[in-house]
Amino acid sequence: MQKEADSPIRVAMITYDWYPFDVLVRRMSTAAQRAGCEITVICVRGDATEPAYEVLDGVRVYRLSQRRIVGRSLLATVLSWMSFMVNARRLLNALHRELPFDVAHAHNMPDFLVFAATGVKRRGVKVILEVQDVTPELMAAKAHGLTRRVLFWLAALQERASTAYAD
Repeated sequence: MQKEADSPIRVAMITYDWYPFDVLVRRMSTAAQRAGCEITVICVRGDATEPAYEVLDGVRVYRLSQRRIVGRSLLATVLSWMSFMVNARRLLNALHRELPFDVAHAHNMPDFLVFAATGVKRRGVKVILEVQDVTPELMAAKAHGLTRRVLFWLAALQERASTAYAD
């Protein structure tokens, strides 16, 4: 199926952060929307008062009921990231069936959030990984000794796999 020349580019942004409070994601989505793109953001919910869905300045925002974990153990953080990735993937696939995306734009951390786009990439959607933080160095800073070296190696491995997966 060929995209019509006058139809807008449809972009899904995925972030393990709050929207519109993540300044980079907000500015990128607003700029793209003003340039004529249709933007959908999938993010975490800040608190129970935030709606699960709303349109802010022309940007469709879907908030998953999962809360963002801050300041907890590394294991709890990684498990939360993984859970968010799986839930974001489900929502992204469902939204793509309704109104197909042209681009899926994942914002790190974590880098592996890019794999939330596996289903839509198989359908021809281009995938971008926005690297805002260097994951291996940040993960290594949370440990010492052998654990530090292992964390750095694992984080570097997933960073390489994530960047290789992105278009």
